[in-house]
Formats: sequence, C-alpha cells, structure tokens
Amino acid sequence: MTRPSTAFCSCKTVGISRAEAASSKVTERIQEVEIEFANLANLFVASNQLHSSLSPRGVTGRIKEVLAQIVGADRYSMYFVNPDGSELVPIASEGVPGTSRVPVRVAGTPLGDVFRSGSARVEEDVAPSQCSLERPAAVIPLSVDDQVVGVIAIFATLSQKERFDTVDFELFKLLGQHAAAALVGASLFAAAGRKLPSLEA
Repeated sequence: MTRPSTAFCSCKTVGISRAEAASSKVTERIQEVEIEFANLANLFVASNQLHSSLSPRGVTGRIKEVLAQIVGADRYSMYFVNPDGSELVPIASEGVPGTSRVPVRVAGTPLGDVFRSGSARVEEDVAPSQCSLERPAAVIPLSVDDQVVGVIAIFATLSQKERFDTVDFELFKLLGQHAAAALVGASLFAAAGRKLPSLEA
C-alpha cells in the first residue's frame, strides 16, 4: 500500500483552507446584508410611525416612540423656536425633571448652536448613556422646507447603549427631515377643524 505524497496532502490542506476562507466571507456578507435589512426595516417603521397620525398629540407620541424604542433614548426633549427666534421652547420631553423643562436661549448654548448651524451634533468622547442635560448625547436640528424650526436634544440613552451606530445617524436624519413637518402638518389639520383642503388648495 502506497502512502499519499506530501505534495498531495499539502495541496489538499490548501484547498480546504481556501474553501473555509470563502465560506467565512460568504457568512460575513450574509450577516452584513441581514444587518442592512434590519436597519432599513427600522427606518421604514420610523418613517411610517411619524406620518401615521394627523393629530399633534399623536405625532408627538410617535416621535417619542421612535426615540425610545428605536434610538434607545432615555432622557430627551423636543424644542420649537419662539416667534422672534431668540429661544427654543420645549414642547415634549421624557425623563427630564420639571425644573429643566424651560426655554433655552439660542445665543451661546449647545442647542442654539445646532439650531443656527442646521447641523447635528453628537457627543463622541463619552458614552451616550453617560451624557447629561449639560452635555447632550446628540442634538438634531428639525427642519420644514429647509428652514430649521427646532431641535431634538437626547440627553442620555439607555444604559445598554454604548455608542450610536450607522442606523442611529440615519434615524437622526429622518427625524430632522420628517418630525417637524409631520407635527406642523398635524397642527394645521387640527386648526382647520380636521377638514381636508379643497381641490383649489
């Protein structure tokens, strides 16, 4: 009985190693695609939730659901700018003490800086669960027709959230573009007595 040559054994080992490496790459890619699908599903759910109500209270509740359930926010407030543009007035919040639910000056404050610049600000040096009212984890500008009308400030996330990831940043964009528009639309609909606009409109 002849033994297989060393060269044959070596080739077989190389072939197995290549097959295992290829299989590992396929598995990794499948996992990446599954994560991408899950992220898209979260964005789809968030978008649907924001536009699923035509009452201001209902829209505010949906925004809170997105922040709590999808982003993992624990303490947060939503602000709209006052008529003269000098203050951001809180219109909804969660986990924030009553003494802190007060208007915030636009000039010289982190929230005001985001409002004026129109660019989101995310704390990168501290875990989002460890942030505070003085040092928010994230501040997101809210826009209607490219005009910034307010901000959402996430002061801290749930303890298990160690950092924001890609889907969170996409959700911040979605909230910035849709939350204020949904709220303004619902408010106008309520002011019109919940009547649909005429065909002329």
